[in-house]
This record gives sequence, C-alpha cells and structure tokens, in this order.
Amino acid sequence: MAKTNFTNQIYDYFRVDSGSKSTNNELGRRYYTITCGNGDGFGFYEDGVHKLVASQFSIETIGLDSKKNPGDPDTRDSFIPAKIIQAINGDIYLHAMAGDLILQGNNVIIRADGDSNNDGTIELNANNNINVEGKDITVLGTSNARFASYGDVVIGGKLGTNINGSLTSMSDANSMIASFGEFISGDIFSPSKFLETFSRMLDPRVF
Repeated sequence: MAKTNFTNQIYDYFRVDSGSKSTNNELGRRYYTITCGNGDGFGFYEDGVHKLVASQFSIETIGLDSKKNPGDPDTRDSFIPAKIIQAINGDIYLHAMAGDLILQGNNVIIRADGDSNNDGTIELNANNNINVEGKDITVLGTSNARFASYGDVVIGGKLGTNINGSLTSMSDANSMIASFGEFISGDIFSPSKFLETFSRMLDPRVF
C-alpha cells in the first residue's frame, strides 16, 4: 500500500488539504478539499463522498453549445442531454427546507418504472391544495380508478358530462335514508339485504 502523502497549502482566501482526516468521521480521510475563508468549499473523501457547501446559493450553467434547439423541429423532440444525474444504487433526495421546489421545462416527464411488482408508485401529498390544469387531462387506471372526498365532489362539463360503464350505480343520501324506513317497517325487510346495503355505504375501499 502506498504511503499516505499529506498536503496542506494555505492561501489568503482558501486552503487545500489532502491526506488528513476529516473532522467528520463519517467522511473518512480527505482526498482533496478546498475550504474558503467563510467556510464554503467542496471536497472529495475516501469513503466515496463529494460534499459541496455554499452559504448563499450555487449556480451551474451548462449546455451552452448544445445542439438542441426548441424552435427546430428536428431537435425539439429529441433527447440531447445537458445534465445527467445517475444513481447506480441508492435514492435521490431533493429537499427545499425553507423554500419552494420548482421543476420547469418544455415538457416534464415523471416515470416510476419500478424493479419489482411492489414498486412503480407515484405519490402526491399536500397539506393544502393540489391544482391540476391543462388543455386536455386524461386519468386512466388500467385496473381501478377511485375519486373520493370527505367533503363535496363536483364533476361538471361546460358543454357536456358523460358518465358511463357496463354497470353504473348512483345513490343519494336522502333516498338511502328513506329506503331504510322501508327496509325496517315495510314488508320488504330483509336483515341480509339491509346489511349488504349499509356495508356498501361504508366501503373503506372508497378511500
């Protein structure tokens, strides 16, 4: 094994370190680090970690000579990458702790391919509102699709509304309450039918 070479060079506004142990034991030994006078900098460490610290913000400008031209029909729909982040193993985590996370582009594509039958899920959770707006919106469930609300649900079309299916069922809460009276006091009372109707109203699969 080669002997460790230590490098420590100090300049007016930054310093270079190599071979010494990091103050953070999880990072291991410094392979190459640059530390600025205000504490900003970057470094590569022996445990395979690259760390970048910027006390204000970091700007990266790429693709200046890219052949992709949004106005050129020959390249508009082609894939000409200017930035690739590839995680061979492990996860990618983006966290804006005190700000917004903005993704903007000519087209935004989100895919969850999954590597097993249990993977391939996309989850959208918001403490407040989720707004979806577009010229044409299509929601397709190859197995099932459910739309539910603990409050009101409004489905409407300015020109027309079409709800169809091989078996379509709609019920109103008031009519269900009235039918309960018929179930209990009328001649059509059937305990099994009553329980079946009531269980459909409380079907947990709706949510």
